[in-house]
Amino acid sequence: METYEELEQFQCIICMELVYKPIVHACGHYFCFWCVNKAMRGDFKSFCPLCRRPYMHFPRICEQLHFILLKSAHDKYLNRAREVQKEEDERGVFSPQLDDYGLRSRNTPFDINRLVTPSRKTSEVASSADAETVVSSNQSTELGSVCSPNSSSSNVTKLCITKQTDLVWPILISEPSSSSKGKAPVADEAEIDFEVQEMPTQDEDSNDSLSHLVITASDLTCSHCCNLLYRPVVLNCGHLFCEHCIVVGDDDSINCPSCKAEHPEMFPQVCLELQYYIDKIFPLEYARRSVQVTAERRERPKNISQLSMFADHEVSMKASTRKKLHGPIHTTVGCDGCGMRPIIGKRFKCEDCPDAVGFDFCGKCYESGCVVGRFNQRHTLEHRMKEVRLPSLGRPI
Repeated sequence: METYEELEQFQCIICMELVYKPIVHACGHYFCFWCVNKAMRGDFKSFCPLCRRPYMHFPRICEQLHFILLKSAHDKYLNRAREVQKEEDERGVFSPQLDDYGLRSRNTPFDINRLVTPSRKTSEVASSADAETVVSSNQSTELGSVCSPNSSSSNVTKLCITKQTDLVWPILISEPSSSSKGKAPVADEAEIDFEVQEMPTQDEDSNDSLSHLVITASDLTCSHCCNLLYRPVVLNCGHLFCEHCIVVGDDDSINCPSCKAEHPEMFPQVCLELQYYIDKIFPLEYARRSVQVTAERRERPKNISQLSMFADHEVSMKASTRKKLHGPIHTTVGCDGCGMRPIIGKRFKCEDCPDAVGFDFCGKCYESGCVVGRFNQRHTLEHRMKEVRLPSLGRPI
């Protein structure tokens, strides 16, 4: 496990702390979720604190980077989680709930829906005894081409929780299905027939008890090609890919290979700090990926444009020519679908959401039927959405 001094490259330049629930801008720079939220302007374009490039969208949390940091700087990251949770409790506004305590299986694709987050009720139950077992069944979901060959149809996750610690050791067991084609390996019967997974004791080797915190190549795989990330880029939706896995459309549009969400504004650029980190801990594998990607580029059809084919000056030029938005400007209000802030054009506000942060959509996200918000909101499809009308200023932004 890395020391915090070795992870200074993952420091948020705004709060000068270890970046927590990382938000990655299209320019490749990352910051804490709340730091970006507070830094964004509500009346005009915002600017990256490092490179000063403009942006108008509040990206989703890069969950894969979140889990990498959780493993790499576990104790420090959990301390940051407690600090942020305290601030959120005081404000009554909460960031998206991620699994800060369980770690995903190395043999399964990265899917936050497969993870189990201990609730407050679970913690209360666990505190009544030294250790209890929480069993949860989850159906795996496939998002686009997110390593679907490795996905399994049904899983049981057993989490052992002690009242002395917040750590949880997950044991992922894949149940046999009618067809094993394209499924993850199934555990032996001897592994399935057990009641409680024993917790590591203080007398056990410390290396064994911390083995689940070791960064492996599978933690740093591309969600599209399932290989080690090479020149990593993060889209507005928060998904992480190799640069050459991103295809640019004829109209210069970019859609996420996993969730198909459109990436707005400027083309995403390589997250250099993450690239240096991958190259540092897996130098041989990264060198092999460089050779592999070079070979793949030669075989790629010429009619398909990859993000990696554009030079930096072309990226800047194309970013400036992306379509301008016209319509009324809803200052201080952001879209919970695409993250646009302020909302320009049509705005729809939920009349039923009880959350203090509210729930709003731009016209495009309203038509797409998006449900998941940018914060930890309880919006559902049954809620009523009402259009908020403002006089149009008729100027682009």
